[in-house]
Amino acid sequence: MPSAVPGSVSRAAAALALTGSFLAHHSPQMASRSRWRWLPIATGLLLIACAHLSETAATPTPSTYSVSSTTRSFSYTLPDNSPRTIDADIWYPTATGRSWPLVVFSHGSGGKPADYAKFLSYVASQGFVVAAPRHEDCVAPCDASVYSAELVRRPFDLQTVLDGMLGLNGTNDSIFGNHLIDATQVGVAGQSLGGWTALQAVQADARYRAALVMNAATYDVSPIDPTRITQPLLMMTGELDALVPFAQTEDFFSRLPRSHDRYLLIVPRAGHEFVDECFDSALTVGGCAGAMPQDQLLGIEERISTTFLNRYVAGANGQSVSGVETADYALVAAQSGSSAAPMPTVAPLRATPTPAAAPGAALFSDLGSLPPTSSDPSRYSAAFSDSTYDITVKRPFDQGEALIPGVYADTTLGVDATLANPQDDQYLQLTCRSDGAGSEYRMGVRPDTGEVWVNRWLPVAGRPPYTTLYHAISSVVHSGAEVNHLELACKGTTIQVSINGTTVASISDNTLQAGQLWIAAGEIRGGTHPDVATEAHFQNLAVIQD
Repeated sequence: MPSAVPGSVSRAAAALALTGSFLAHHSPQMASRSRWRWLPIATGLLLIACAHLSETAATPTPSTYSVSSTTRSFSYTLPDNSPRTIDADIWYPTATGRSWPLVVFSHGSGGKPADYAKFLSYVASQGFVVAAPRHEDCVAPCDASVYSAELVRRPFDLQTVLDGMLGLNGTNDSIFGNHLIDATQVGVAGQSLGGWTALQAVQADARYRAALVMNAATYDVSPIDPTRITQPLLMMTGELDALVPFAQTEDFFSRLPRSHDRYLLIVPRAGHEFVDECFDSALTVGGCAGAMPQDQLLGIEERISTTFLNRYVAGANGQSVSGVETADYALVAAQSGSSAAPMPTVAPLRATPTPAAAPGAALFSDLGSLPPTSSDPSRYSAAFSDSTYDITVKRPFDQGEALIPGVYADTTLGVDATLANPQDDQYLQLTCRSDGAGSEYRMGVRPDTGEVWVNRWLPVAGRPPYTTLYHAISSVVHSGAEVNHLELACKGTTIQVSINGTTVASISDNTLQAGQLWIAAGEIRGGTHPDVATEAHFQNLAVIQD
């Protein structure tokens, strides 16, 4: 049976103010080619704007330098006036007689710079000084207040390390005092929560000429507004990312402004392991044994990263970053001023199930065939009467659901739904491809707020049970007790949400392929009206073969 409590999306909204905390303190300064398909989104079919070149087009050609490493410590005062000292691990070319570009790197949550030593030393060997602060994050599980404090200080850590490294020029520092760093050539990079940190930094500090982010957390913490990214950006993602779903990166990249060059590296057989060593929970399926060999992934990451950094941070105009498609990855390129970049949908992990009927055929439409009573009377009641299926939730912060008979793969589930006494914490929900054990796609709508989300539920040891694939406020949602026609289409690797005849979201994910459908209603965990029971009415249900 489904888990009773839905994935709440309020955490991201509540954290939104953290973005301003940092900005307020700064002044602006695959297989074969046929594997890829282009994703139709609500605004139309995205234009194909990238060139298909050989793999050598992504291979940098600078000299390779010997590298050494060291550490430096820098101190600053946080906005609450508390002092903080941050240590930074530094990799640098040992060749003398010239200045080098600087890249400031932010590691993932709970990690350390040493987790990326292979990658960072390689970047240094291509002619960069790389400075990576040790953020000293809490190691999960962490209290919410501790985690919030980390989000506040991480961007300040980067600013302090940047200021500190540039401030070493002209000092008696034995390594960096002799102007080893070119202060006009500065970039920022990061992975996972470090990618979020890097995006915060590039918004706030114009000294950064470009940003490189891998598996960047853009939704699940204080959200980043892509329209505020005004420098060249390279994003990297794996289709099997269990922690930052491909759909999040895809959506973020598609909303970047046209005012600058932007790139997206997509690796089908990779997940969240854009670090030196793979770990099984980085991938939605298969673990490290089924993923691209780590050395191969690291090689792709190194080549494309240094090509990008040479072009946009070091100013090597002879370096070319072009769209490319190989057997193992695709690099989507969108030049400044160009139309929206092409966005490939992910490929299925398994053979596509045989359709149950011809496209457009009705597979189920009888609300009276839904369960006649609740499967858990202490939690909710359910009943069918006068062409309407009613669900009333009895417990606060809980939900009630009705499973639709059968197992479905490529279908559209549609229904007219309304809340009898709507509150801002009550939601309606459609679900597809449920395995009955906690894996499914859940679409949620809060009519009183216009909030719409899609969560992918997937049990992964030591991780939250769901990740957000889409989350937004939509004006097409009818407010209050008005009827909303909801549709959730799960077709191939595309999950599409339509409300009242308008497509709200079309996202890519290849984790789940077939399963049960259900309709549900409930109250988000921690809601503000536990005294008001959620009562929902459903009519005109239809399951259509896609």
